[in-house]
Amino acid sequence: MTIIAKFGGTSLGNAERIKNTAKIISEIKKKKDVVVVVSAIGKITDFLINAVKNTNKINIDKFIDEVYLRHFNILKEIKQPTNQDKKRLNLSCNSIKQRLILAKQQNKINPEDIDYIAGFGEKFSAFILSIALEQLNFKTKMLCGDDNLIFTNNNFNNAEVLFDKTNNALEKKILPIIKENIIVFTGFVGTTLNNKTTCLGRGSSDYIASIIGASLDAKEIRIYTDVDGIMTADPRIVKNAKIIKKLDFNEMSELACFGAYVLHPKTIEPAMKKNICVKVINSNNTKKFTEIFNKREKTSKQIKAISSKTNISILNIYSTRMLKSYGFLAKVFKIFEEEELSVDLICTSEVNISLSLNGLENNQKMQNIINKLNEFSFAKLKKNKALICIVGEFLKHKYGSAGNIFNKLGENKINIEMISQGASEISISFIVENADAKKAVLLLHKELIESN
Repeated sequence: MTIIAKFGGTSLGNAERIKNTAKIISEIKKKKDVVVVVSAIGKITDFLINAVKNTNKINIDKFIDEVYLRHFNILKEIKQPTNQDKKRLNLSCNSIKQRLILAKQQNKINPEDIDYIAGFGEKFSAFILSIALEQLNFKTKMLCGDDNLIFTNNNFNNAEVLFDKTNNALEKKILPIIKENIIVFTGFVGTTLNNKTTCLGRGSSDYIASIIGASLDAKEIRIYTDVDGIMTADPRIVKNAKIIKKLDFNEMSELACFGAYVLHPKTIEPAMKKNICVKVINSNNTKKFTEIFNKREKTSKQIKAISSKTNISILNIYSTRMLKSYGFLAKVFKIFEEEELSVDLICTSEVNISLSLNGLENNQKMQNIINKLNEFSFAKLKKNKALICIVGEFLKHKYGSAGNIFNKLGENKINIEMISQGASEISISFIVENADAKKAVLLLHKELIESN
C-alpha cells in the first residue's frame, strides 16, 4: 500500500527542516511505498512571481544569483554539492533567466510566463529533498507535474485538472518504479495538452497530493504542516482553540472553503471519491494530527469548529423581473460562468439575490459582471465584510441551535447581513462586518465549543 506525504514550505524552509522531513519520509518508506509531494521553500514562490511582474524594474542577473544562492546554501548544509548538482541548479536558473529576458522584451505580464517561472520553486525543493533522502541511502525519482503527468486546461494561474488523462499518466509512470524508489513529486504545477506549464493556484500542492493519492488508490494521504492539525478555530484568534481529532469529509470541505486555510479547499474531493483517509500532521511533532475520513462517529452530535475569512464582498442584485419568472438565476450565473468567477454564499428573495464573493472588490472581472448585470437589474457591491462558518452535526440535532447563535450575536451588537444554511445541515454561514469578525468568533467559540 502507498502513502502520499505532502510537505509545505515551512517543513522545507532550511537545511535542518529538510533533514527532519527526510527522516520522516525514511520512516514511512521502511513500511510502505511513498510518494512525497513538495511545495516551494518558504517565500520563494512570491519571490519568483514578483520578478515576472517587475521585469522592467529588476536586475535580472542579480535576481538569478539570489535564487541560485538561496538554494545552493541550503544544499551545501545537507551535502557538499558536486559539479553535477551545481549544473542542475544552474540549468534551472538559466531557464528562469531566459524566460525573464523574453518577458522583458515583450514588455507585458503574460500569465504563461508567471506559471512557467513560479513552478521552479517546487522543482528546486524537490531536487534538494531528493538529495537529502539519498544521503540516508534511499533511491529517489524526482517527477514534475509539467512533465506530462498533471494535465490541465489552459486557465493559467488557476488551472483545472483533466482527471482521466492525469490518472492514466500517473499510474503508468509511478507504479512501475515506486517499489525501488521514493518518488519526490512537485506540487503546484501541471501541464496543458500542448506542453505549457500551468499552476493550479496558491496552496494547491495539497490538492495535487490528493489527486496522486486517488490515482494510485493510496492507503492514506498525509499533509505535513507546522500546526497540530485542524483546530476548533484559528489559534491566532482563539488562543485556547483545540485540536479536532476526527472530522468527516463533508465537515472538512465546509471548513476548507470558508476560511480554514490548513488545507486547500479542493483537497478533499479526490480523497473522498476513493474513500482515502487524509491526515493533517505536525511535522515537528508527528503524534499530533487530525484524521479526516468518510464515516461520522455516531455520537458526534457536536459543533466541531468555527472558521472565518475577512475582506470578502457582498454583491446585491435587485430586479422586479425576478417576480414569477423563470430563467433569471440562470441568466445571472451565466455571467459568472463567462467571467470564470465562483460564489461562496447565495441568498434569494422575490426581487433580490445576495452573493458573497472572495476578495474581488478591485477585480476587473467583478466590474465586468456588474456592468453586465446592470443591463437587466441593479447590482451593487459592498466591501469589507467577513464570512463566519460554524460546522458540526449538532446543528441539525438540536432545535433552536441557529436561533441561539444569532441571539448571542445580537446581544453583543453584531449585525448579520446574510445567512445561509446548506442542504447538508452540518453548517451555518453568515456575513458580518470585517471589524466584528474576531469578536464574533471569540463569542461563538466560547458559547458553542468551550462551554461544551
